[in-house]
Amino acid sequence: MVKLVILDYCKMEKYEAKIILSIVIGFVTGALYITAFGNNPIMPGLYYTLESYDFPLDWVLFPIPFFPIISGIVGTLFLEATKKEGKEK
Repeated sequence: MVKLVILDYCKMEKYEAKIILSIVIGFVTGALYITAFGNNPIMPGLYYTLESYDFPLDWVLFPIPFFPIISGIVGTLFLEATKKEGKEK
């Protein structure tokens, strides 16, 4: 029983490490985007529309918050989709 709990904990650490890696990749992608295109909103039309309505989360459309959030979501969905359930080594 203890061995099973330890193995589950190790699997969870690996899972969390992969999610953190995908978020770091998002930060790097955001930094490269800023280097190439400047610190402009990802979707300018949507950003200016949200800004005109004083929407509090319009800052999410800038590269540094946008790419890590999307990368984290996609990484989590990918890990959930490729998870092998019921298979133990």
